[in-house]
Amino acid sequence: GGGAAIAKAQAGGSIALVDAGSCYGQGSSKRVKSALNGAGVTETLLESYKPGLNDYNDLVQKILVANADVVYLGGFAGKAGTIIRQLR
Repeated sequence: GGGAAIAKAQAGGSIALVDAGSCYGQGSSKRVKSALNGAGVTETLLESYKPGLNDYNDLVQKILVANADVVYLGGFAGKAGTIIRQLR
């Protein structure tokens, strides 16, 4: 699964799990978290965000503070572009 692949590819890196707070998004993040934890990797951030916003600075700051090497976005990626732009 996705979590095991992320754990293998990012061994030693920090991973943030982010989702839109929907059942689908949270379920996806929980499955990845379970796989990561099973592989001995602990996520540096587990956070939900509110979809439909134009500014995700609060979320972006949490990701930056967590010093995440990888950000996994659980759920539908409708606002991923906005979040990615603000991370840059």
